[in-house]
Amino acid sequence: HERRLQAQESLRALESLAEANDAGGYVKDLVFCGDTNINEKVDGRFRLPSSWQDAWLEVHRGREPEDLGFTFDALRNQMVWRMDGWARNNRAQLRYDRFWVRLS
Repeated sequence: HERRLQAQESLRALESLAEANDAGGYVKDLVFCGDTNINEKVDGRFRLPSSWQDAWLEVHRGREPEDLGFTFDALRNQMVWRMDGWARNNRAQLRYDRFWVRLS
């Protein structure tokens, strides 16, 4: 729940900053990218505001991707498998890192 609130607050802050700096009409597109630590199995599906898009999902829309975009994957990353007991025991495959855009 807290991660979801933090992400929502970050998007609102970006939008506010863009509006404050948009006096000349130059700020139209926004990007949020980073390690959100959102675990949808725990935190639930994160729903972006309607003006934002998840770039990964947009690129793969209509396809069944072989690579689901996991950025933390204990099954593929041997270092994680060896060193992270939680990840190994849960066979963790998560997409912590996100790239969200608001495009004009």
